[in-house]
Amino acid sequence: MITNKEKMLASIKKWICDYAEINNKKTLIIINDFSAGFNLINKICCSQTKFKIEISPPECVQSKFFITTTYCAENTNGIIVSLLNKSKYNIIRYYPKYGSSQGDIYPLIDLYESDIANLLDIAFDSFVPYFSNITYNDIEWAQEENKKYGIIENDELPQHTSTWFKYTLSQKEIISKLHQREKQTRHKIIAGRPMLKF
Repeated sequence: MITNKEKMLASIKKWICDYAEINNKKTLIIINDFSAGFNLINKICCSQTKFKIEISPPECVQSKFFITTTYCAENTNGIIVSLLNKSKYNIIRYYPKYGSSQGDIYPLIDLYESDIANLLDIAFDSFVPYFSNITYNDIEWAQEENKKYGIIENDELPQHTSTWFKYTLSQKEIISKLHQREKQTRHKIIAGRPMLKF
């Protein structure tokens, strides 16, 4: 969990503003997807006066409407600030293939959903829309396990790995479902623009 909130907020703001300034951009375009990520980025960006802020309508999260946002960015000399975070991007890839993943900068990509809630001082809603019985807490745990053992982003079935025996029955169920989801959504990584992080 993040301990120094003000420092982290200032750091995210600096990443966005530095990127925009280096690329001579005048507008920050944020897509309103009604998420905690949108609230956080909106709060950060609205605390600066150097750049104009444009809020895209919620329907721009969908692929076919995102073309309009890209066109808007070109005509306003703007950058599209993606709201993707670690919980939604790394394993489950819960986003449209040609939609909101096509941002110019990804300031939240190293934060979990719980980190974003912590920065906003709001209650953490761990419900994951895609799964009925897997929470964001489960995803955060699984991603840490994957970082250590590569058990999810592996072509081999999880039950054939050497670490399978150490998990409980419910943990095995989570890993199996996320492994299947990860394989099904690999095509989304190739479609996106390069990850621009600082």
